[in-house]
Amino acid sequence: MGWFSGIQATIASGITVMVAIAHPQGLAIAWAEKSPEIDFTPAEPAGLSFSKTPLVAESEMPEIEIIADGDRLRGQWHGETHTIDARELTVRVLNTVDPQTYEPVDARDMSGNRIISASVDSTTGNIALGVTLAQFADVDTSAVFIIDPQPGGYGIYRAQVPGERPLPDEFSTNALSSIEYVKFVEGDLLVKQFDMSGSEALVVFTPSDTPAMEYAGCMNLQAGEGRICLNE
Repeated sequence: MGWFSGIQATIASGITVMVAIAHPQGLAIAWAEKSPEIDFTPAEPAGLSFSKTPLVAESEMPEIEIIADGDRLRGQWHGETHTIDARELTVRVLNTVDPQTYEPVDARDMSGNRIISASVDSTTGNIALGVTLAQFADVDTSAVFIIDPQPGGYGIYRAQVPGERPLPDEFSTNALSSIEYVKFVEGDLLVKQFDMSGSEALVVFTPSDTPAMEYAGCMNLQAGEGRICLNE
């Protein structure tokens, strides 16, 4: 659980199949984003020791770059180059706003508009993407996706944020506000979000049995007109 182990919540995780690739041994594999690096390494708490063993050799780590002003992510892994379009990243967002009427809606299927930030997990080689889905009246609706690089393609998972209502399936989440960055630290994923009023918060995901990871909690860092953590 790393340095943020005091807050826990268990939620579902999901994957979207993107492309079909022929495996050299005849099996069908169905799978189908780099921001400026931010130094956000918390001090190691007294009495704790991070000793997570990398599952992927450093030479095999994906190399990634956000290109086209956030429209796409270009990555190299397993000797191949892949390009992921922001619009490929889809998720059902609960408790959001209709873009035509600006009225609240229970749920809305949304796709990525711009990739804001990306980070590679030095333990697994998985890639976290902070993605803006839409903007209404200068308020961003955002989400986090996890890319699982595979030979011949990649899997796309959603890092799910719980809310007042139970999430109906692994393809749903509650929205984040504007994302400043996503950053892996010793296997945990830190997501800093903010809003136009000056509120800032840090969302933490920890490793789980799928690449989607597990929501661990949200910490309000700075209060503007309101608090942006949904469950704290």
